[in-house]
Amino acid sequence: MDICSMVAFREALKEPATSFSKLNIDRIYPETIHRTTHFAECRAVVDSEEVYMHVPITPHSATLADNANRALFDMRNDSMTHFELRHREMLCDKLTGSRCSILVERLPQQGVPLCEAIYSRDRDSLIRGCIALDRLLSMYNISLNNLTARSIIVDNNGVWHPIRQYYATSGYGNDARAFARLKERIECDATHFSNCLHDTEQTYTTQRRTPLADNRRRVVTSRGVGYEDCNGKLVIEDRYMWASDFAEGRATVKCHNNKMGVIDKSGNEIIPPIYDFVEYIVDDGSVWVNHDGRCATFDYMGNIIYEWRSIE
Repeated sequence: MDICSMVAFREALKEPATSFSKLNIDRIYPETIHRTTHFAECRAVVDSEEVYMHVPITPHSATLADNANRALFDMRNDSMTHFELRHREMLCDKLTGSRCSILVERLPQQGVPLCEAIYSRDRDSLIRGCIALDRLLSMYNISLNNLTARSIIVDNNGVWHPIRQYYATSGYGNDARAFARLKERIECDATHFSNCLHDTEQTYTTQRRTPLADNRRRVVTSRGVGYEDCNGKLVIEDRYMWASDFAEGRATVKCHNNKMGVIDKSGNEIIPPIYDFVEYIVDDGSVWVNHDGRCATFDYMGNIIYEWRSIE
């Protein structure tokens, strides 16, 4: 499998009619171009269906793709997205005529990423979806090795559809820790607090503490969610309806009016909590924001890097 580069991938996406040999690409979403450890990816519409296209960018990509293709070849189940390896599909060097294989994943027609579903779906339904996917992988003796809240689509029936399946291997059991982490996050983050007004003189009574993360410990009190430092001192007021753990100096928070934003370790608002949905992406420090049917992307410091655009 030939290796592509991010530059070559972007160039190919500008001219899909001549860059791809068989794929009938109706639309490209350039704002979704993203790099993972071994692949570059982009969301597109192919033959009127939403897909993710993945191209190899490291020498190890070929081994991963072949292993995943073999592991998933006989797995036919409605909860698994269709995963296909297309050999020599994309032109990656015009001068030499070199072509690379790509992985195509057809996405569910309806659904949202688990990282978003956690805030809007019933906790028990999410847990059932988690258990069902674990049982399915056990039945087919497969490990996906890439289970994260960003790599799972939850459809309107609560069914979990894993995506980015290029790390899949034969043999069940490697996802045990990932499933445990997802269940823990659902149990913590899908807990909702009442939207009542609180007396500012109310006693600070801790109901639950999470493990220390990035020198901050998330605490749930009778008033809401806040943060303690390593000495147990409340350093960010417990005023949020929900909040994530800190990672690389940032945390996502949700206020009692259901609006979301991002704060730093001192409680300063990097992204003000005025948006419908916010996701902080630790890998590159970017923040994806959704509001009133439009989305934008901000950098680590809260500066906009991809302007507001409609979500279709």
